[in-house]
Amino acid sequence: MDEIKQIHNFAVKWADKFSDKTINFSELFERNMADDCAELGFEMDCGHTFFEKYGNAAYDHEALEKVIDDIEDIPLLGSAIYSRWRYFNHWAYTGAEISEANNRIWFLLALNRLAVLTGGSPFGFQGTLKKVCIISNNICYGSPPEPYDEVEQHIIINAEGQVWFSGYNFGNVSGEYEEARNNNFSITKESAEKLMIAISHFFSNQYIKIYETDVGYWILEMTNTEDVTYKFRGSLYADIVWNGIDLSNLVRDTVGMNDLYVFDGNCKRI
Repeated sequence: MDEIKQIHNFAVKWADKFSDKTINFSELFERNMADDCAELGFEMDCGHTFFEKYGNAAYDHEALEKVIDDIEDIPLLGSAIYSRWRYFNHWAYTGAEISEANNRIWFLLALNRLAVLTGGSPFGFQGTLKKVCIISNNICYGSPPEPYDEVEQHIIINAEGQVWFSGYNFGNVSGEYEEARNNNFSITKESAEKLMIAISHFFSNQYIKIYETDVGYWILEMTNTEDVTYKFRGSLYADIVWNGIDLSNLVRDTVGMNDLYVFDGNCKRI
C-alpha cells in the first residue's frame, strides 16, 4: 500500500478512536498507537522538533488550533503525534489523562490535519445524503436507571421518507438493553429531503467534537448515494443548529416524535 495512503488510514483510524466516548482509555494509552507510528517511520523525539517550530502547540490544543492550518510537514506532524502519545504512556502521572477532553482535542486536531495532508478530511460529509442513523444514549454518571427506564434510542431515516425507530430500556442484565418499543412508518419524501439537506449541510464542514463528562452521547451515521458512510459523535446536550434551525427539533418535528433524544437529549414527553 502507498505510504501516503497508509498514513491517511492511520489518521482516520486513530481520530475515530479519540472521538469515541465509549472507548476504554487503555486502547488509547497502550502500545498499539506507538507500533503504528513506528511502522510509518515517525520519530519519537519528545516533541522537541515540533516545539522548536510551533512552541506550546506541541502540547496545548488552543495553541495548536491557531497554527494547525499552517502545518504542511507530514513527518513532523507524525512525530509530534507519536511524541505526545509517548508522554502519556511514559511520563504522565496516570495514563488515563490521555482521555481527558483537552488532550483528546489536541490529538483530533493533529490527526485531522494529518488526514487532510494525506488525502482529504474524513470528518466532513461529502456527496448526496440518502440515509441517516442516529443512536442516542442518555446514560450518565450517577445512580443506574431503573430496569424500565428508556436509555437508548435508534432512529433511521432515508431520503424516500421511510423511518425505523427502536427504544431500549436499561433492563435487568448489565450491559444488555431490552427493546421496549419500535415503530416503522413513512413521512413525505419532501419532508425527508428537507431533513437530509439540513443535516448534510451542517456536517459537510469539518466536525470535531469532544465529549463532556456526566452526560450521554450520540452517534450519527450518514450514508451518501455512493454508499460511503461517515460517522460523527458528540455529547447528548449539543445545540446543533444549521441556518437558524435546531436539528434536534427538526428531526422531532419531521418524524412527529417529540420524545426523541436526538443530539440534545431534550426528550419532550407528552
